[in-house]
This record gives sequence, C-alpha cells and structure tokens, in this order.
Amino acid sequence: MTNDSPALARNMSAPPRTTLNFSALAVAKGATGEAVTDGTGLTFVCRLETWAFAPKQCRGRRRREGDWDAFSLEDRVRLAYPRVEAEARGRKRASAHGHRRSVEAPVETLVDELREFLSAVALADAGLPPFGIFLPPWNTARQREESLTRTIAILGRRRGSVFLRDAEPIVWTALDGELLDLWAPAAPQPRAA
Repeated sequence: MTNDSPALARNMSAPPRTTLNFSALAVAKGATGEAVTDGTGLTFVCRLETWAFAPKQCRGRRRREGDWDAFSLEDRVRLAYPRVEAEARGRKRASAHGHRRSVEAPVETLVDELREFLSAVALADAGLPPFGIFLPPWNTARQREESLTRTIAILGRRRGSVFLRDAEPIVWTALDGELLDLWAPAAPQPRAA
C-alpha cells in the first residue's frame, strides 16, 4: 500500500514573502467640489430627518432628555400621524380630528393608515431614483426634505442602508428619527474618444 502524500511540503514556520500595506484613501475634491461625489460616483438626492417635524415642545424634550430615542415607536407614530394625514389631504395644518384620532385610535390602526398614505406617495414623480444608498450626513450644510409625508415615504423604503423606490413602505423603520442623506449612483459619464 502506498501513501499519497502531497508533492510539496510547506514549512509553516517560514515568514511570508508578501507584505500588504494599507493606507487611508484621501479623496481629492474634483469637478463638483465635494469629496463624496467625486470619490464614490454618488450624487446627493436629499437629506431626511423625521425629528425636525415634531412639535416644538417635543423638540425641547429632546434637548432635555438627549435623543429621539426617548420616545417609544408608538409615541413616534402618534406624533407623525396628524401631520401626515393633513399633508395627504392637501391641508397645511393638522386638524383637530387628526390629533384626536392619533390619541384615541389603536397604534396598529394608525400604522395601517400611515402605510396607505405612504403607498400613495408617487416617489418616481418626485424625481427620486429607483435605487439609492443612505449614509450618515457629512458636515456639509444641506436643506432637508420639507414634507414629512415624503420624508417618511422615502425612509419607509429603506432596507438596511439601501433605498428601493418601489418597495412597500415599512412605517416602523421610517420613524426611527435618524438623520440620513440619500445618495444615488451618478449617471455614467460618456467616454472620451
């Protein structure tokens, strides 16, 4: 009987012959003047912050208690409902009925109604790309999205850090209050001949 041994024996105590070095990539600002856009091939779409739409007394509570996380998900749904309902009906201000409903109705009912409002938002008509990436905001000052309904409609289509315009909205993920920027792949540049 013969022993099939490997053709070459390896000395595992020998030092490696290849050395890998890593260094941070410093992206230079190019044509757009913004390192993220120039270095990654992404273009900025919009800044999203659900907390900015909370009533002023709640924003004061945030400063005292430290964070949007001080509110439960149920509280966030109840805070968002009157304004989203008003925007969906074409009104500038929330109605007394919307406020009363947000307090009296079960939170599951409010979530179902919010999902219906968010599903009706035409994100393609608003010029949003079919695919995007959510990133934490850079220090660059940007104007945030001014519509709460559109803000949570976009955030509701978040799957991890990916935006899928045609996905069904998930109300719970839309109301986490995190400040995010939406970026989309830049249009391909024509090659020089």
